[in-house]
Amino acid sequence: MKRNHIHFAKGLNFINGLRQNAELFIYVNFGKAKEDGLIFFESENGVVLCAGNSKGFIETKYFLKVITALGQTLNLN
Repeated sequence: MKRNHIHFAKGLNFINGLRQNAELFIYVNFGKAKEDGLIFFESENGVVLCAGNSKGFIETKYFLKVITALGQTLNLN
């Protein structure tokens, strides 16, 4: 199955969009991403979706923080 969108959960307490085996949690500055033209929408099952930029990516400049499943914050620089 080919995915056409990047999947997001609204938070760690939301089951839809969050995989049980997730190893990283990436927090995105949705406001900045939307200001720059990325389009987000919520599917019928509550998952937030985005097609990404013209190459299908969410650039790291929109990442607020990245945390491992073990709670370690990763350096974005």
